[in-house]
Amino acid sequence: MILLAIQTKGGVGKSTISQQVLAPYFLAKDEPATLIEIDDENLDSAYLHDSLVKAEQLPIGSGLTADRAIESLMARVNENLVVDIGGNKTATNFIESAGRMGFFSFVDVVVIPISAPGQDEINALRTAQLIKDVAPETKIVIAVTRQMVRSDSEFSDVFTRYFNADELKLTTGHICYFPQFMGLIHSRQLGKTIFEVAAERDEVLGTLTAEMVAASKAGKKERALNFSRMRASVHESRDILPYIENCHRVIDAAMS
Repeated sequence: MILLAIQTKGGVGKSTISQQVLAPYFLAKDEPATLIEIDDENLDSAYLHDSLVKAEQLPIGSGLTADRAIESLMARVNENLVVDIGGNKTATNFIESAGRMGFFSFVDVVVIPISAPGQDEINALRTAQLIKDVAPETKIVIAVTRQMVRSDSEFSDVFTRYFNADELKLTTGHICYFPQFMGLIHSRQLGKTIFEVAAERDEVLGTLTAEMVAASKAGKKERALNFSRMRASVHESRDILPYIENCHRVIDAAMS
């Protein structure tokens, strides 16, 4: 199964959605997941060293064309893959090559993240249109990220009031949201997704508490404070699960 996160604009939350929502889609089913970043410079998911998610980097430049990158992916279509495509020209080149080579036939759902009104929406609509031009039957989900909302009603109000909601809904009827949480930052320090942190919450809390106390006794106040902050994030980690699970339901609905 292949889940693809793509947007022609950078900084919209593709990595967050790929790491914290799409990869856990497979973990929630007790299945393996490989996260592949199509990026020439960075491996943003490198922090997942203590995770069940396997992180890989696949460059699309430096002599490796988009066609060759897609050939590499097509050789692995029987795996559970989350493919995180870099923004800007990388995304455009990928869509053009994927359409020409028929790769979208193997993609179960494309997730297009947006984090703010305006240019994010313009690029999201452009991304969706580029995909529909080359593969009209592709299932698309729009994921709204980084909004400070904590309920469906709050999100509905923000989405209707500030976003181009009508046009986005015409693009796809499958829209989910994933709020900003401090726990997402601290999951990086813990080396795993927040979904995994929530599953292991009590054990992780015990470890952090011991580290916090030890650091405090050793007079390392800043270190002890950092463990305390991480502990607070871990404590709230299960509050994030409903948002992850809701996105998973939207993905399932898009595929049905």
